Amino acid sequence: MEMSSVRNEDGFGFADTHAFKIKRDSNDHSSSGVEIENVQDLRVEKNTKEFTPERNVFSELNYMTNLSNVIYNLVFLRQMANQGKIVRPERFLEFPITMKNVADGCRENQDQLKELMGTNLEVVQRAVKSMRDEVKNMTEKRGHAVLMDLRKNRGNNGVVGVGDDSTDHNLVYGVVVDSVNRRVVVVFRGTTETKDIIADVTFGMIKYDQPYSGYKKQAKHIAVHCGWFTYLFENHVENSDVEVKKGSKVQSVKSFTIFDKIFELAISHLKRNPGFSLWVTGHSMGGALATLFAFTAAAKEHECVQGPVTCISVASPKVGDTRFRKTHEWAEQTGLLRHLRVANKYDLVPMIPEVPDLCFWSSCLFIIAYHPASRYRHTGVQINLDPTTCEISYPKLSTGVSRVIYDLVMCSFKVMCIAGSVFTLPCTGNLHEHSVPLYAERVAMHEEQLSKLTIDDVYKLYRKNLFKKKSLRFKTSKKSAEE
Repeated sequence: MEMSSVRNEDGFGFADTHAFKIKRDSNDHSSSGVEIENVQDLRVEKNTKEFTPERNVFSELNYMTNLSNVIYNLVFLRQMANQGKIVRPERFLEFPITMKNVADGCRENQDQLKELMGTNLEVVQRAVKSMRDEVKNMTEKRGHAVLMDLRKNRGNNGVVGVGDDSTDHNLVYGVVVDSVNRRVVVVFRGTTETKDIIADVTFGMIKYDQPYSGYKKQAKHIAVHCGWFTYLFENHVENSDVEVKKGSKVQSVKSFTIFDKIFELAISHLKRNPGFSLWVTGHSMGGALATLFAFTAAAKEHECVQGPVTCISVASPKVGDTRFRKTHEWAEQTGLLRHLRVANKYDLVPMIPEVPDLCFWSSCLFIIAYHPASRYRHTGVQINLDPTTCEISYPKLSTGVSRVIYDLVMCSFKVMCIAGSVFTLPCTGNLHEHSVPLYAERVAMHEEQLSKLTIDDVYKLYRKNLFKKKSLRFKTSKKSAEE
């Protein structure tokens, strides 16, 4: 059925999915590469009762990178609106903030914003246009179900909350209700302020009672990056008088953590929209916060959260130790959590922090001693991008003496690279490799290959232990990459 008469300005996108099979790459002698071909071997069965058509990995990565881009710049636009520097400030200040509002506001203030934002204005306009252009495809796929969800929301669709008003900390986030894709998305902004940089370079870990400790065979304590833990769980909102669920009781509290505030806002919109899922994303430090937020939110198993909590982190640093990594993987295996972690091949930020101790050699001794908190560990399914190759893998944990020696060598190499990059950033171009626009560009380069997989497909391969021995490797021709 044609749905051209249905208008919704807040959708994000859809692209057709394809079946695939695995084929060993005969030209790859590293034993870690496979290529993808078209066939219907590993198609995940669809739930015919589901209103939302299956979206592929490209659609989801494109969705999240564009959304991160918009939130980055929306915070600045709101600051300009509050200071009276632009006309029609209500477009950026009154919730819900739709993509149409952002596009119209940027167009109406083109001259002022070009002077204030420079090339960033074009970046946010491209991101908004991409998100608005794709809504027609998903609307046609879903048919009248889109109208049902829009009416249920009564116009409460788009950016429904932005946390950008704190003077005590710089954790900035946005909460988005997307009726077209039937989800609520929590978006964390990355590093922009001096306090963020201080939080980033605070390599120390904090040990705490982890949220999964009540489950069988799960560690009672885990350790995570103390700066990001403080942002989410030690910064408090005062005089909020919000009801928070404590076990089976609902209590009214005057002071609660930033995590509680964001989670309760997301849950309030999930309650209004039964069947919607919870997604989390962020770039750079925002990716680390998204990882920690999704990990904790999934442990709550809230009745309003439909299916697993899904996290797509972009350019995220490492978050926690080996115990955190093992618990995170257990949550993925049990279906509570899904996590795709996107990294540009030459971006150094995903390599840090390498050790929790600025005294590097003492950390090396911990590694040799197999101490579980000796090193930070990455979590989730990694999608590694460069102009011609896209590789999907699940990072391995060290086992055996040979692996520990290998880790020591790599640890030394990474620390030297990161230290050297402080003095050679203009030459290495690492700042460019870390930018959101470049991540969006790299994702677009691999559209054809990434469109052959869904997140369910990726996790089906993961459950078959495919990633324990090798990775999925897509190759894009140089001509396609240049285009």
